[in-house]
Amino acid sequence: MRGTKLLRTALAASAGLLLAVGLAGPASAEHQEAPSHGFYVDNPGNNACTLFWSAGGVRWIDQADHDRKDAEAVIEGRKGIEQIGDICLDVVLLPQQVEFTAYSGDSPVDRHTERIGVGTPPEDFEFTMTSGRYNRMVITHVTVQVCHVRDGSELQPDTACGEPQTIERYGAVLEEERA
Repeated sequence: MRGTKLLRTALAASAGLLLAVGLAGPASAEHQEAPSHGFYVDNPGNNACTLFWSAGGVRWIDQADHDRKDAEAVIEGRKGIEQIGDICLDVVLLPQQVEFTAYSGDSPVDRHTERIGVGTPPEDFEFTMTSGRYNRMVITHVTVQVCHVRDGSELQPDTACGEPQTIERYGAVLEEERA
């Protein structure tokens, strides 16, 4: 367990650093992009030898520099499955998904999921979360976690999830305890 925790920390730091460097690009005199804040989340598969994972970064758009009405957070990352053991249970591997929820204070203002396909190679993703109909509310933080998808359909409320991470607008990455 300790090695897994150390691996998670190293992967999160690496993902954040790589994305921050990749997203930093040249800044114009009129506009400077906010730095990316990295995340790494995972959840074991139901066969006891696979790990569903996602790593990436969250970058907030400074609305003072844009003509947009919504507060935005840009999420970029990668998702995939890797084998973590040699002895697998003889069961059908159930799909999982990465779940993102954007909040303004305690209120959720946007949700997004990225399905992790069973038997597919790791894939990149990018999307934007907005405060949408909550017009001009600032996205204060984003939570991310990997969860099982039951029956290949929408996530059920009692579905098992990995430990969530909360990425704060000003850079703190918090690991939350499961209830």
